[in-house]
Amino acid sequence: MDYSFFENFSCAVGVGLQIIDNHGSTLYTSKYYDEAFSEALSTLLGTADTHRVSMLYGSSQSKLYGGSYVFFSPNALAYIASALALDDDKLETSVVVGPFTMIDYDEYMEIDLKNRHKLSEGAMAALRPMLMKVPYISPERVRAISEQLQVCTCYYLGKYTHKTKERQAIQAHISNSIHQLKREAVAYPIEKENALVLAISHGDFANAKSLLNQILGHILFQSGSKLDLVRARVTELTVLLSRAALKGGADIDAIFGLNHSYLRELETLTTMEELVFWLNEVTLRFSQQVFDFASVKHVDSIYKAIAYIKENFMRKLTLEETARQVHFSSSYLSRIFKEETGYSFSSYLNLVRMEESKKLLANFDLSIVDIPTMVGFEDQSYYTKVFKRMFNTTPGKYRFNLQR
Repeated sequence: MDYSFFENFSCAVGVGLQIIDNHGSTLYTSKYYDEAFSEALSTLLGTADTHRVSMLYGSSQSKLYGGSYVFFSPNALAYIASALALDDDKLETSVVVGPFTMIDYDEYMEIDLKNRHKLSEGAMAALRPMLMKVPYISPERVRAISEQLQVCTCYYLGKYTHKTKERQAIQAHISNSIHQLKREAVAYPIEKENALVLAISHGDFANAKSLLNQILGHILFQSGSKLDLVRARVTELTVLLSRAALKGGADIDAIFGLNHSYLRELETLTTMEELVFWLNEVTLRFSQQVFDFASVKHVDSIYKAIAYIKENFMRKLTLEETARQVHFSSSYLSRIFKEETGYSFSSYLNLVRMEESKKLLANFDLSIVDIPTMVGFEDQSYYTKVFKRMFNTTPGKYRFNLQR
């Protein structure tokens, strides 16, 4: 295939780009993509296998959401995936833009690499010149690039977006089920509900989707235009799907986190079409919980939590709020955050705040009294206590040494 269209995109945004197949093998790389660097970093960190899986994970999430998907690899660098060639059930190829970093280079080196991977000073020295070639992109630009990548992908394919096609396919499937029900007096298909549970527990989304839409056709036929009644039945199905995923071996905390998030989202849906398409997406998410994406999904979620902390540390930030951003329960995020980073959530939040306060202390035009509030501390004495515990000196003495 002619990938010059995406070569031009890579040149325009100044970020490397690769086309991968559904096994994670590289089909094409743009001139901006430094394959030697990616291999060297993955080898040094011991993340070569999980890096490949993370590319597949990002691609599958792109297909799931019907748009570009921003994700983090095990080496803590960011990527954007966009599904390129799709049929109804199978991901064929996808475009993956990256790597790039969304945070300060020094922070990335010290916190995300050195601390987490326990790298020696020699390894850090060897990495630094390589990492300086990785472009920094602000979160605002990442969102813009992600949206433009999806536009380019749709234009390249010359057809409707996947989400539009999927909506049409779902509506057609349900309409066929309703027409059949009008011709036959059929009781509620409890056997299809049991088959749906089995399909989800096996991670068989194609079969689960077909069964779900047959059940939805029956629900819509019986409920007519009563949105509240349909919403109640959809709520029951959501709980059923979550239990099916647990039966298939999915992580209980992850499922409960998703379930809580989904049930809150459900209350915001106001049309039959939204309810139907939303439940199809939920079905796929629960199916995927049974797949072997658990480790890379956790890494991606951890780094997304980290990115959220770094964007919001200057205000009152809680574990619960951050957990909602990555669709986990707070208890589950707390556990895997400590396992992956070596820090508790509050310790990491304080670390980010303290590193930022050191930068502010170097600005002699700022009053020390104002700095605690600027980095998210409401109590100045507590700020001083944390600073001293972390750096073995007070903020005042730290600034005094800078001025000498």
